[in-house]
Parts: sequence; C-alpha cells; structure tokens
Amino acid sequence: MPKVGSYVQRENEIRAWIAYGMNLIGVRTQKDLAKKIGMPPSSFQYRVSHPETFRLQEIWALEKIIGSRKGFEE
Repeated sequence: MPKVGSYVQRENEIRAWIAYGMNLIGVRTQKDLAKKIGMPPSSFQYRVSHPETFRLQEIWALEKIIGSRKGFEE
C-alpha cells in the first residue's frame, strides 16, 4: 500500500502543473481554463481539489492546452 505522503505529493504536483500551465498560456482563472477544455467550471474546480477524480480525457484536454505533464516533471 502506498504511503499517504507520496499520494498527497502527487496531488500537489498535478495542482502545480495546472497552475504553471495556466500562467504559461496567460489564463487567469480556473473558470476560463475550464471553458477552454469544454468542462463546467464547478466540475473543474472540484477535480483540481480532488485530482484523483480527473478522467483521462480531461487530462488529455489539459495537455493539449497547457502542455504535457511529462515535460513539467522534468
């Protein structure tokens, strides 16, 4: 079973990737980013608060707009 600390760290990395990507493309609010990926703002805000709920399609849509998470981790 994974340690809780590593799980929380992974969630924080996802939040940081989204924040970095928003800054990189000049999107100021999560609401604006949600519109760009075709997602209701309330759903997007929930998913950012609970990154484990992101669906693969949503991650792909984010990567198309803010860039690959893989590049962010390096």
